[in-house]
Amino acid sequence: GVSPAQLGYLEAHGTGTKVGDPVEIKALGSMLAQYRSSDDPCPIGSVKTNIGHTEAASGMAGLIKAALSLKNRVIPASLHLRELNPTIPWAELPLEIPQTMRPWPVENKPGIAGINSFGVTGTNAHIVLEEMVWPQAEEAETAVSTPPILLPLSAHSDAALRQLSHDYVDFLRGAGAKLPLRDIAYTAAVRRTHHAHRLALVAANHAELIEELEAVAESVGGETAVIHPATPPKIAFIFPGQGAQWLGMGRELMAREPVFRDVLAQCEDAMQPFVDWSLQAQLAAAPDDPHYRLDQIDVIQPTLLAIEIALAELWRTWGVQPDAVLGHSMGEVAAAYIAGALSLPDAMRIICRRSQLMRRTSGQGAMAVVELTVPQAELALQGYEGRLSVAVSNSPRSTVISGDPAALDDLLAELQAQEVFCRKVKVDVASHSPQMDPLMDELGAFLA
Repeated sequence: GVSPAQLGYLEAHGTGTKVGDPVEIKALGSMLAQYRSSDDPCPIGSVKTNIGHTEAASGMAGLIKAALSLKNRVIPASLHLRELNPTIPWAELPLEIPQTMRPWPVENKPGIAGINSFGVTGTNAHIVLEEMVWPQAEEAETAVSTPPILLPLSAHSDAALRQLSHDYVDFLRGAGAKLPLRDIAYTAAVRRTHHAHRLALVAANHAELIEELEAVAESVGGETAVIHPATPPKIAFIFPGQGAQWLGMGRELMAREPVFRDVLAQCEDAMQPFVDWSLQAQLAAAPDDPHYRLDQIDVIQPTLLAIEIALAELWRTWGVQPDAVLGHSMGEVAAAYIAGALSLPDAMRIICRRSQLMRRTSGQGAMAVVELTVPQAELALQGYEGRLSVAVSNSPRSTVISGDPAALDDLLAELQAQEVFCRKVKVDVASHSPQMDPLMDELGAFLA
C-alpha cells in the first residue's frame, strides 16, 4: 500500500459550503496528522476554483487535474483565494493551500496524489494516483532486438484516423520514444475503444512505425495499412490434437507473457496429483537432457493441453473472445474447458490419465493424414482389414488413417505412387482405432 506520508498533493472535493469544507478538511487533516506534522504540510486544492461545480463530472475533473499535475510535476495554485476559512484550524493541520504554482515537493521519487469525490446521494470515493516512471531512453527497443508488433488504431472517420496517426507520430517522437513498442501496442489494442474506421500497422521499431504512421497521416494507405468499416466477425478457437508439437514451443511466451506463464503454472498445479514430472521444466529442457520426456505420450499430451489452454487465455486477455470452440482429438478437452464445460482440474485429470493408458500401446501404432475422402480412404484400406482403419475425418478431402506401423508404411507407399498427398503424424500410437478399445473401460472407471 501507500503511506499517507508519501502524498505530495491532495485534490479535495471542495463542496464550497459552510459545513462541507470544514468537515472534509478536518477529516483529511486528522488522518494526515498521524503521519506528518504541520511543519511538513501537504498541499491541498480543488479544481472547483478553476471551473466551479460540475455536478456528476466533478470527480473526473479532479482526477484529470491530479493526473496532469503528476505528469508535469507541478502543483497548481488555487485561484481566487483571499482569506482562509476561519472555521478551519489550519495551524493545527498538516495541510496548506498553494497560492502560486510550485514544483512537485519530492524529487527523484514517483509523485503520489490523492483525490476526493463526494456524490450528492452520499457516495464517497478516494483515488490514489502514482506518477508513471518513464524507462530510460536506452531501454527502448532497437531494430535488431525487437520482434514486430501489431498496432491497431481506429476512429469514427477517415479524417479522425489520419489525425490519430499524426498524434501517434508526435507521441513516438516525444514521451513514447522511451516506451517499449509492445506496451504501446498493448494499450492501443486492449485499453482503447475500437471504432468503425480501422488501421493496422506492423513495425519492428519506433522508426519503422513513425514512417508508416506518417504515410497514413498523409494518404490513409500503404502496404501495411488496412482500413474498413467495423463488421465484427465471428471467432472460433480450434484446439488441435497430438502431433502439432515442436521443439521450443511455449518458451518465448513463458518468458514474455505473464498471463501465459501464470496459466501454465495453474495447469501444472492441477496436474501434479497425477504426474511425476514438471511441466515448465519439460518445456525448458533440451532433447539431450537426461530428464527430457516430451517424446513420451503421457508427457506431451498434458503439455499440449496446458499450452492450448494458456494460449486461449492469453488471447482472451487481448480482447479476442471466441464465439465458438472446436476440439480435434485431445483438443476436445481444451475446448470443453474454454467453453466452461470442464474445470481445469478435471481437464488435466482426464488427459493425464488418458495419456498414461495410451502409453501402454506406444510403439505399436502409427497415424497418417491422407488427401482422400472417407469413401476413397475406405476403398484404399481394402486388404488392410484388422490392421488399419479410418480414425478421423478432418474435412471432406482430409482423412486420418490409424493402425499397425508396418501396414501404414505399405499403404502410404501405394498412395504416394498414385500421387496422393499423405503425411505421417508425430505419434507412436494408433489413436482412434480398435487398438484403444481395451483401454476404454479402465479410463471410464477412473473418471466415474
